[in-house]
Amino acid sequence: MVNVGIIGAGRIGQVHAKSILSGVPDAKILAIADPFIKPEVAAWAKSVGIENVYTDHRKILEDPRIDAVLICASTDQHAQLSLEAIAAGKHIFCEKPIDQSIAKIEEVKAALAASPKKLVYQVGFNRRYDHKRHQSEVTQSCLTLCDPMVCSPPGSSVHGILQAR
Repeated sequence: MVNVGIIGAGRIGQVHAKSILSGVPDAKILAIADPFIKPEVAAWAKSVGIENVYTDHRKILEDPRIDAVLICASTDQHAQLSLEAIAAGKHIFCEKPIDQSIAKIEEVKAALAASPKKLVYQVGFNRRYDHKRHQSEVTQSCLTLCDPMVCSPPGSSVHGILQAR
């Protein structure tokens, strides 16, 4: 059983919560946090068995029972929340993008590398396997941020296996 905390209770946080609740039997959401959580969202969370609803995400990070966090807060908070979650030793699923600054992304990458715990960090990029995306768009993105190791042909469901710089 993996115990999960969700940071950000807006639309995407709720989408992920519903997905976990309905399709991931080996995961339990112990908490959800949002500084601006609406009363109806807090009531919904309690009604589906999420036992803790917080306005301070640090309560999730401080909870030793929580193994992993989903970062579903606003984009401008992703990198900082990632750094805090890494420091707390939590596995992370972070909504895209990590940040709009390459330097901030590199800071997150360095923190992961320096962590004494081998943490899993995944970025939610829902268009990665979209058949309708054109290879040139993907290739251009890859060349900008990564070193492509393998690029699949146009129309392939897997656009490339990448090695981060």
